Amino acid sequence: MEKVVVEDTAMPMSNRHHHTADDDNDAIMNVTETTPILSTATTSTVTFTPLFRLTALAWCSTISFALFALFQYVLPAITSTIRNDGNYQQRWEQTDPGLYRSGKTSTANGLMVVHMMGGIFLMLAGPIQLIPWMRKNKRLQYHRWIGRVYLLAALTASCGATTFVLLFRTSRLWIHEDIQNVLFGLAVIACSLQSYRYIAIPSQKDIQLHKFWSWSLVGFIFTGAPLYRICSWPIYILATNVLPPVGNITPHPIISASFYCIFLPLILSMILYKYRHNHHQSWKPDTGVLNGALAMLLVLWLPLLMFTWIPAIFDRPTTNATTEMKIDA
Repeated sequence: MEKVVVEDTAMPMSNRHHHTADDDNDAIMNVTETTPILSTATTSTVTFTPLFRLTALAWCSTISFALFALFQYVLPAITSTIRNDGNYQQRWEQTDPGLYRSGKTSTANGLMVVHMMGGIFLMLAGPIQLIPWMRKNKRLQYHRWIGRVYLLAALTASCGATTFVLLFRTSRLWIHEDIQNVLFGLAVIACSLQSYRYIAIPSQKDIQLHKFWSWSLVGFIFTGAPLYRICSWPIYILATNVLPPVGNITPHPIISASFYCIFLPLILSMILYKYRHNHHQSWKPDTGVLNGALAMLLVLWLPLLMFTWIPAIFDRPTTNATTEMKIDA
């Protein structure tokens, strides 16, 4: 009997087969055939957006400054106090002339150590509180406990520094820095109390207002600690070596104004938060602005890290324009 070849063109080439008249009834009864579904493997990739890169760099700069404060100020003061030798004065004077108070170690220097210990915790724990992963139901208890310690550290650090400035200022630097430090300390206290108010008092509990004041507090900590130091040295160099003097005014008006610029990032963050919350939940910052901020932060942070913070951590000689600024004051 002649064999008739029937080609199933609906099947993929790899699955095509031939049917003959000699085949059994399966070839007749099998009217419809199921086309196999080809599964394609999918891989998930992590995209490092400009906002992610800027946030990561800001966190790295904050951590580096926290380590600098720990190894340059806090640990030498604690170990020197235990040994009762007072040798930490040299370490403090190396990067912050006039900070150490001779003859008032038990009060003035103690206030500064307390301020720094609270500030170090704020710089390390603040970004953790903002991670959405930490605010999930399973980890909400950790978020709450860290938040309680965070608010306590903020009050401790701000009260210690504000008291230090008000009681023990000895013309260490121009009055503009002292005014800025007092305003800064009062603002941190206000943000801390407001953040606690809208999450801990049942009659006034408001999650959105709690987030708003928490963001404001973190903004103050970030701008007040690392960013203020990072931006101070180029401003000093600009005012002393590039711009012409303005009569007999000391310090240069640019330096005077720079002390109060510490509040600009906070104001911008508050405006953006309110704008996004009230109008555009899906609003995202411009990529060019983020990349520009990333480049500027990198250029300003690396010299300070390489020539001041890292050498100070390992007790090596440092170079710092802000040190020169305080020596010349």
